[in-house]
Amino acid sequence: MNVAGARAHLFPWLCCFCLAIFPIAAAASGAEAAEPGALPHPLALDQDHGRIELQSGRLLIAPEKGTDLFAKADGSAATDNLPRALFAADGDFVLSAQVLPAFGGAAYEGAALIVHGGERCWGKLLFERLASGSNGIATTVANGRGGDDAYHGARAAEAQYLKIVHRGGGWIFYASQDGSHWEFLRQFALDCAGPVRVGFAAQAPLSDGFEAAFTALRYRAGTIKDFWQGE
Repeated sequence: MNVAGARAHLFPWLCCFCLAIFPIAAAASGAEAAEPGALPHPLALDQDHGRIELQSGRLLIAPEKGTDLFAKADGSAATDNLPRALFAADGDFVLSAQVLPAFGGAAYEGAALIVHGGERCWGKLLFERLASGSNGIATTVANGRGGDDAYHGARAAEAQYLKIVHRGGGWIFYASQDGSHWEFLRQFALDCAGPVRVGFAAQAPLSDGFEAAFTALRYRAGTIKDFWQGE
């Protein structure tokens, strides 16, 4: 899954998308809650190895060939050069989106929601093209050293809903076909030295011309009542 590449460095805070379908609030301070349906901080865009656009209310990410977020299990090598749009993670919250990758056939291209605190401190929830040619859900957590790739079965559809929940000191990943009935995938914790950000990314380790759209964005500050559904 890994393709050698230089680590990308996050740009400074660049912009705040303000269309009604993709609202983003000004930064919240202290315990103040973000506006309903809005992200609590502006998105930081890293486009060193790709292109990020907002088209007709959709967030579009087009990664260059050779992009990946990957760490070998033994920690001997890592790649962290995904184009990404991230915001600061504060408190408990639920973040979900429908991802629509334009799969072209090359293995491991895909769209992801990620939790990122450094080159070897992150979690990735990925809808990708598998080496078999089918589409599937993969998750990886790197917590200071190597990654622990896990696969959660093939998906027949060309689009998926992905969800990240932050609750207390932990993170939870979910996936869904319809955005209403969710499948619990995994729970984990991260011990990152730096600040943690969450958001949207896409990868194309082996392919040219891949792009992925993110729509149906949902953000809600606060905890969950149903662990298995993340709601």
